[in-house]
Amino acid sequence: MPVLAMILATLILPSISRRRFRPRELLLLAVATYAALRSVRHIPLYTLIAIPMLSAMVQAWLQERTDSKLQKTKQSPMTNAKPAINAILLVGFVVFLFLRVRYVVNHQAQMEANDFPAAAVSFIQAHHPPAPMLNHYNWGGYFIWKLYPDYRVYIDGRADLYGDAFMNDFAAVYYLKGDAWQSTFAKWGIQTVILPPDAPLVTALRALPSWETIYSDKQAVILTRKSV
Repeated sequence: MPVLAMILATLILPSISRRRFRPRELLLLAVATYAALRSVRHIPLYTLIAIPMLSAMVQAWLQERTDSKLQKTKQSPMTNAKPAINAILLVGFVVFLFLRVRYVVNHQAQMEANDFPAAAVSFIQAHHPPAPMLNHYNWGGYFIWKLYPDYRVYIDGRADLYGDAFMNDFAAVYYLKGDAWQSTFAKWGIQTVILPPDAPLVTALRALPSWETIYSDKQAVILTRKSV
């Protein structure tokens, strides 16, 4: 929602502010907006580009309103108040940053356990099931953080780098479309699978005598291929 508000602001502010986007600013903003809409990871870059431009437009709009009311005044009160406003904004930002970092640090373990299979990762670190590993798409980045270099992920959130063909193959394996999972397992030599309990592939592997469940909770199931 904040990003949507910023995008709408870039459309509305030029109509009410006397300041206009320069051509290079417009080009940079257009590229950053496209990137932010395409991938969540680009939103921080978009904000770094958009906020200074929007701030300049807001300042020009406020200055214009002040000047229209105080045309006879040699110096605008906005100019005198600017250092105080900047100081208040800076202090507010520092306080917010301190409180936010403190909150994240104090609740890191809880946040991980809520959003990612932290217990399953602890099990892997303690028992070292065989690699290569097939993992859930949403957990790839977390596994890289926690398990690299002992384990290489099969897939992670960088879908644009993997390409459509690889993503389609993973979807076919996950949802058991045809015999895709068997050929994929043979191609990559998959020995361990860690997926959500409701994954169709988990249900199928649990029914096979060649696979065994070594860990299970409400977030993740770990299965390994039985040694012959």
